[in-house]
Amino acid sequence: MENQSLNVKVGLISLGCPKNSIDSEIMLGLLEKAGFEITSQQEDAQIIIINTCSFIEPAKIESIDAILEIADLKKQNTALRSIIVTGCLAQRYQKKLKKEIPEIDFLLGLNHIPDIVKFSKKSISKSKNFKTDNSGINPSSWTLSRKTSFYKYNMPRKLITPESTAYVKISDGCNNRCSYCTIPSIRGPFRSRGIASIINEVTLLAEKGVKEVNLIGQDTTNYGKDLKGSFNFKTLLKKLTKINGIKWLRVLYTYPSKIDSELIELIRSEEKICNYLDIPIQHIDDKILKKMERRYSAAYIYKLIENIRKVAPHTSLRTSVITGFPGETDKHFERLCNFIKEARFNHLGAFSYSKEEGTKAFALKGQIPEKIKIERAQEIMKIQKEISFKKNKELIRTRQKVLVEGLSKETDLLLEGRTEGQAPDVDGVTYINKGNPKIGEIFNVLITNALGYDLVGKII
Repeated sequence: MENQSLNVKVGLISLGCPKNSIDSEIMLGLLEKAGFEITSQQEDAQIIIINTCSFIEPAKIESIDAILEIADLKKQNTALRSIIVTGCLAQRYQKKLKKEIPEIDFLLGLNHIPDIVKFSKKSISKSKNFKTDNSGINPSSWTLSRKTSFYKYNMPRKLITPESTAYVKISDGCNNRCSYCTIPSIRGPFRSRGIASIINEVTLLAEKGVKEVNLIGQDTTNYGKDLKGSFNFKTLLKKLTKINGIKWLRVLYTYPSKIDSELIELIRSEEKICNYLDIPIQHIDDKILKKMERRYSAAYIYKLIENIRKVAPHTSLRTSVITGFPGETDKHFERLCNFIKEARFNHLGAFSYSKEEGTKAFALKGQIPEKIKIERAQEIMKIQKEISFKKNKELIRTRQKVLVEGLSKETDLLLEGRTEGQAPDVDGVTYINKGNPKIGEIFNVLITNALGYDLVGKII
């Protein structure tokens, strides 16, 4: 039974990756159930929660800018009583945040997302000068937990994705210890979520009308290795395909060396699993891969892509690469560019190397000037845009299944959706300029035009 309204409005700013988005959805669901009113109008909110990211420098800057903007709003707006900062930035930089931005009322670590209602109520009580015991949760004395726990499948959750799409976290933390990555220090060691909890959550989502589930974790292909029994990622996928109502299962964040022929064949043969693989390779030069402490070689990547294209030729491939890693010469970069031209990924993200304190790469010699790192990332994306455009043109006059998600963000004269080959948030979209499909359903669409990263089509 839901609580009566508390007449308190809460706004939430969600930054960073889909793992953060899930935490935001859990917080919103818990707050709404407890009687708080959720608002998208910041000037009306009495509490604003900022769920932050700190994976790389641009993410940190974005998070800090958001906090400072809300801190200024608090100074100007008598309605805003409390600022609560959650997420990876709060987990990683608690001492600095406490000292440098005193307008923050509470810092919540990743382990305390389920406690958002308690903290929100205390923050309002605190702002009214009510006497309350803040022992253990006051920012001046509270130490954030370093190990994160999983949300329970039946926790209330308010989707911030389109209603037909949801992310499901199957694991957290990471054991790969790449030399540039802060995730193990923020989110702890790799931990698989219980298989029953995942199945129950996906079943509940299906009952609410979700058609597409995107499976996420820092390393999804490692799923089950730490669980008792014979569970693994393929076992989980097979069980999830049995859930009525779910039409698409999408595999994201797959570590290259853990993709085997059985997984490729499963994706090819199982109708509900999208013909899509997200394989972050980060680089192709063996010397750079060794410095990154990635556990594969360039030869392995070439062979893997060849095998995928041979066994499952209709699979859309996405990757991410890092430019300007310490010691990356012009020759190393040229090798990366040539590989991207040869591999012809459907989708790609290029990121300039971010020098992160606490990582092994932080102290490496041969640090690259920021200008060169950025220019190299831009060059990669220039190459990829041409590849994506050519691949999209190959789809003209073909029929594609499209999950219709609503009015276009670009113009309300068009509907937009996504094909199996377009993951939410990171890939392009498909614009629908003819037909009147029901939002939240999957339809056959005839592709009539191709844009740089997007498709255009009409309902058949």
